[in-house]
Amino acid sequence: MKDQVVKLLAALGYTEITANDQIILDFALQKVENFVKNEINWNRIPKGLEEVVVCRVIGEFLLSKKTFSPDELAMLDLSAETVKQIQAGDTNFVLGVGEGADTDQNRLDTFINFMLSYGADQFGAFRKIRW
Repeated sequence: MKDQVVKLLAALGYTEITANDQIILDFALQKVENFVKNEINWNRIPKGLEEVVVCRVIGEFLLSKKTFSPDELAMLDLSAETVKQIQAGDTNFVLGVGEGADTDQNRLDTFINFMLSYGADQFGAFRKIRW
């Protein structure tokens, strides 16, 4: 799963994984795996929850980087403009998402929070009852 985390981080723009990053990733992976295993009462991560673990590890990693070395997140491109209006023929959709308050910091916070909480609704499908 660590390879998937590194590949997804690279796809997001975080391409330079340092030795310190490896330590943070290892810790985050162990932390998230233990959390998920405790939530579902399994001894291993089921195949269906691997993507959940990957997303949550990325959230943990980005949160630690944002907290302790935010300058290292400068390689992430958070300045992309969002679509606010779509028009097809006589149909027009206007989206009011992030009007005026959608800063790079807000986008990063929203993304981190999404990744940290991703997949919680999937735990029920794998949960075993504890005795």
